[in-house]
Amino acid sequence: MKPDVPITYFINWRVVSNELVPVIMEQIASCGIENIVLTDNIIPRLADMDVHELFLKSAAAAGVKYVDAHAPLQETDLLGLAPEKNRKAMLRSSENVIQIASEFGCTTCTFHVWNWRPDSHNAEERFGFICDSLEKLIPVAEKNGVIIALENVWGPHCSPDMLVRIMKHFNSKWLGLCYDSGHAFIFGQGKNDPAQSCARLSWECPLEEIPWDDQALEKMLPWIVNCHLHDNDGFNDQHVMPGKGRIDWNHVVSLLAKAPNLKCIQSEVSAKWQEGAVKTLKQDFEKIFN
Repeated sequence: MKPDVPITYFINWRVVSNELVPVIMEQIASCGIENIVLTDNIIPRLADMDVHELFLKSAAAAGVKYVDAHAPLQETDLLGLAPEKNRKAMLRSSENVIQIASEFGCTTCTFHVWNWRPDSHNAEERFGFICDSLEKLIPVAEKNGVIIALENVWGPHCSPDMLVRIMKHFNSKWLGLCYDSGHAFIFGQGKNDPAQSCARLSWECPLEEIPWDDQALEKMLPWIVNCHLHDNDGFNDQHVMPGKGRIDWNHVVSLLAKAPNLKCIQSEVSAKWQEGAVKTLKQDFEKIFN
């Protein structure tokens, strides 16, 4: 991996009370972690300005930096939200998220365009909703110096092909892609065994409507600015340590090393907060990506 591309770490702040934030920040630093994610479960807490200052000052005191952010990802937060679902509120919230990411020093902020389930809107309509959102948000991103990164998730509305189409439509340096290795691997495996993948994902939909794709990284590579790296068995989004699942990490690392616009890579491995466990996670992760 390029030496100037920082590694950032996902910490599950959902289980950390405000009183413990300074303690956990110090423990993060003691593990040798320098960069962390401004996660989707921190951002809603920052509406309280005391909490906002707490997360800023605690990280600074510990010598820890926020490098990348992830916007909230409930259905009401997604960029492809339909007009009848209060898009105005979603856009106001998204603008606020970009501003917060900038205040915390993040260079990228990841958004989900849609977490696909069958509904009354087809892929072309959803493309229009996404583009309408981005027409309004890209100028906000430019003003705040934060790149919007669109993540590959599930289905036709957020497939690699759809994301690449969006990138070509805008051709803006303030818009990029976030490659999620776990999501990509599940969709690659689904190409070989769609019935089993649908069953594991609890989907009830025609198999021919799902754009299974085992070339996600190759397609997304020119526009990738961030990536969420974790492993799985090809059917469940397990978020385990690279090497504990079935992803070919030699292939992933060799391609990411060629990504021309990569700003950071993120460990999105699920780990409960324990100092020893996080230290081991850092050591094992960096063996692969340093």
